Amino acid sequence: TVDSFQGGERLVVLYSTVVASEVHESLMDFRRINVALSRAKEKLVFITSLNNVEKLPFLCFIRARSQASNCYHEVSVTDLNQNSEFQKYLERTRKKVEK
Repeated sequence: TVDSFQGGERLVVLYSTVVASEVHESLMDFRRINVALSRAKEKLVFITSLNNVEKLPFLCFIRARSQASNCYHEVSVTDLNQNSEFQKYLERTRKKVEK
C-alpha cells in the first residue's frame, strides 16, 4: 500500500487506482499521491480507469504530461497480458530485483 511504502524506493513501481467502479481513497490525499508517484527509480506504471481520469483533475494533468512526453499508453488488460515485450520487460525487472 502507499502508506507502508513511505520512505522506500523501487526500480519499477506499479500504482493501481482501480477499485471496482469507485475512485480509490488514496487519490483524495495529495500527500499519498506524492509518495506513490515519487518512489520509482526508473519506471512508474500508473494503472487507472478512464472514468477516474475524468473525475480527478490531477489525473488529467498526469495524462496530458505523459502524452506530451510520449510516454502515455492506453491498453486493455487483455492487450497487456498478451504483449510479449511487456512480459519480457517484467522478466528482466524480476531478475534485477532478485540479484
